[in-house]
Amino acid sequence: MPQEQQPAHESGGLDHPQAERTLLNAASAPAKHLDRSFSAAEAQATVSARETPWQDSREACAVINGAWQGTWSMTGDAILQAPSTLAEAGVRERLISRWHALHPDISAGTSVQDFASDQQRALFALCSSYKDILLPAVPYPPSIAEPGAAMDAVLLHCMRHIGEAAATIKRNNDAQKREDAPEEAPRDQGFTRPKVLILQPTRNLAQATVLRMCQLAVQETRKDSIQHKQRFMDEFGEQQEEEADEMDEKAAKRKRQQKERLDSVRHGRLLDGNTDDFFRIGIKFTRGSVRLFVDFYDADVIVASPLGLATLLNDDSASADKEKAAASGDFLSSVEICVLDRADMMLMQNWAHVLSVFGALNRMPSEHHGADVMRVRHAYLDGQGSHLRQTVVLSSFAHPELNALLRRSCACIAGRAMLQQHFQGVLEGQALQLRQKFQQLPAASTKEAADARYAYFTRHIWLSMKDSGALGQLVFVPSYFDYVRLRNFMQAHNVTFAGMNEYATHSELARGRSYFADGRARVALLTERCLFYHHTRLSNIRDLVFYGLPDHPGFYADLVQMASSSRAAHSSQQHASVTVLFTKFDALQLSQTVGSDRASKMLKNSKSAFIIC
Repeated sequence: MPQEQQPAHESGGLDHPQAERTLLNAASAPAKHLDRSFSAAEAQATVSARETPWQDSREACAVINGAWQGTWSMTGDAILQAPSTLAEAGVRERLISRWHALHPDISAGTSVQDFASDQQRALFALCSSYKDILLPAVPYPPSIAEPGAAMDAVLLHCMRHIGEAAATIKRNNDAQKREDAPEEAPRDQGFTRPKVLILQPTRNLAQATVLRMCQLAVQETRKDSIQHKQRFMDEFGEQQEEEADEMDEKAAKRKRQQKERLDSVRHGRLLDGNTDDFFRIGIKFTRGSVRLFVDFYDADVIVASPLGLATLLNDDSASADKEKAAASGDFLSSVEICVLDRADMMLMQNWAHVLSVFGALNRMPSEHHGADVMRVRHAYLDGQGSHLRQTVVLSSFAHPELNALLRRSCACIAGRAMLQQHFQGVLEGQALQLRQKFQQLPAASTKEAADARYAYFTRHIWLSMKDSGALGQLVFVPSYFDYVRLRNFMQAHNVTFAGMNEYATHSELARGRSYFADGRARVALLTERCLFYHHTRLSNIRDLVFYGLPDHPGFYADLVQMASSSRAAHSSQQHASVTVLFTKFDALQLSQTVGSDRASKMLKNSKSAFIIC
């Protein structure tokens, strides 16, 4: 069915466009962006600029730069103002009404008016600029029952975009029916219907996102206002467990202990509920209702995990026509907004799946899929659709992979914006009495860095560990691949060690902690993902080796605190220390750990060893 005839385009789940009025005389932000014309040379300039990121920084308005601790670096047009009200931003009355219903605590008399905070206001202004955005300063939520303030602003932007696109198509459909209609058809569509792709790491976070979008779209006054809602709640809600008295006693105790551990850590709420990472769902907004679980080619929004979408795109076994159409990835050909929420959590999964999804975005479709080619935007016909796509990345911390994603896979014609932070470090204000040695290793590439790390560990650190014969020697390893390398080394040298990684079972982890605590295993290997998912707490740590700095800066402080506590419990042990290996490629992790100023001095210094006490 050609897109201009599809019912969802008549309203996008909002009030009928003819009954709405836009509260700004100027064209809406979505229309300004999508109707923007650009030459092939301009598109190529956007691609070329990715190789020298953030060189063309522009001054942002005071509200945006003052909302976070840091400065926004931008390319493209400057953002001169941030709207105080949604009406000022040109948002339609229906969506404003739904927003107010969801945020009854927002006072119209405050300086931020329609927004919960200056940060939310600033982020909505950034989204409305249609720049690619990287915000690596989103705090962990106190609850996952609903999205945080940052994701709320992004979802408001997405719903506005869908509604404006639907209104434009409906308005053009009506104009085409008039006798005085222009001969040339309006260019107001893409090859396929899906306009928004939202990637979430787990079902619990996806559930909060989908429910929030439904709340912004419709008021649930009828049983069928949200179709297939019960199925959605069953599949994305928390899995029902057996009653405690019917469960195995050890399993019940283990579950309680794990929940207690998660409740005690900063990211614990992210792991509360259904944490399955394999899912995908299409959502269609029609007048007065929302349909869940629709075919992707009928969807306005696709919410999926990187794994769920990547496996579909890489499915070579598809046999039926419908399966082949999905595997082709054509439904991603005209995505106009792509959101990565909790990208930091995706780093704890397989990041290659994220890259696989981005590789499939905005490619020329392999089939027609019923689109009216006369109404497809020129940018899509010219293979320049990626320059119309806005990407929004939300993370709790900065990471080189996130920077690389924007540099290599995002080239929106509107430009880019990234929050540049000046880090204080995680050791500030903490009474950690251990001697911490930071050892810089020379390396000309990331591959050389991995080999240099292994060589230094096996030739220097391990010999010292072996000669000391001390118990309680913990080696923290950020990467599972490095973990395997060290595990094989330990096995080759007949070392009794406790291996704790993300693939270990609960019983294996418990056994490893016990062996390490009572000295049956004097060495332990611990991966970052194991610490993230299980928050493994260890006692009896006498020496702590960071084979590499953790991606989560808070994990460094956590582990050093564990070692410090162990030292206090064994005051006679004077040898306790911390050793950290790093290279120049770990500059970002180093800055978040020791602070930007200290990291800069360490990286520029001709010395290779630095002591922090």
